[in-house]
Amino acid sequence: MARSLRALFGSRAIWLIFLVAAPELAAIAHAENTLWQTAQAGMSVEQVLTAVPGSHQTPPESRDPGRVLKDGSELWVLGATQDIAGHPFVPNYFFIAGALSLVRLDLQGATKQAETEAAYGDVLKYLRKTFGKETSLKDGSMAMGTITWHRGEFKQGSLVIGLSMYAVGEGKQVLFVGFSSTFGSPTVGSVP
Repeated sequence: MARSLRALFGSRAIWLIFLVAAPELAAIAHAENTLWQTAQAGMSVEQVLTAVPGSHQTPPESRDPGRVLKDGSELWVLGATQDIAGHPFVPNYFFIAGALSLVRLDLQGATKQAETEAAYGDVLKYLRKTFGKETSLKDGSMAMGTITWHRGEFKQGSLVIGLSMYAVGEGKQVLFVGFSSTFGSPTVGSVP
């Protein structure tokens, strides 16, 4: 068999390079598949629950149609509150056909537009420091300025990071960061 491998690769040097590079290629593939901390695209619910400390499965009665994203992803796991750029976020783990497709971090506790805008600015700086310059950044308002929004997107390899903020006056405040991957699956990669 060794003789056939040498014949296939042409020389011992090429074979040695392949043996040395294989673990590095595997590490790159692993990194490309990581969405948020220890959660990787394609993991099952059970794997996420094992890999993510403090996570828990959402109860079946909370899985209503409002928890299904446009791409069909469903919320099945919630993580423990985490500090991102000085603000509390809860990780939400979404699955398509039993495979992790998106991790969305939702801001907690902001009730005023100024708080949400400040958190958006802090998270935007954090993402720029972590992932480099955004690939797109858009701002706008609707309904005569009563609704404001900001959207940014970052890409690093196959990882896609979406930052979205929506504020309806001093009413509803929404800020989230979505992590998805285009690595290995055509169904993965939709950021709400």
